[in-house]
Amino acid sequence: MPVIKEYEDDEVVVFKSNRPEAPVHLLVVPRRHIESLKNAQDNDIQVLGKIQLMAKKMAEKFEISDGYKVMVNAGKFQEVPHIHYHLKGGMN
Repeated sequence: MPVIKEYEDDEVVVFKSNRPEAPVHLLVVPRRHIESLKNAQDNDIQVLGKIQLMAKKMAEKFEISDGYKVMVNAGKFQEVPHIHYHLKGGMN
């Protein structure tokens, strides 16, 4: 299944989930490999902060600023061994 990118730069990529759980379901992913939030280090602060702000910008772009979820899974709840944040919204 092709990836539908909504944003990309040197540090972060945003694309639509191929298994959406909400009308808007995007993944915000750092390009640099960080296996999991539980493995994040102090030198990851900048990219993790950028992910948070990018989620906010994407919520504005997709007109879900009135309410959305930003989620990250770790440990036994993480299916993919590369940190990624879910932005979900558009539910009533």
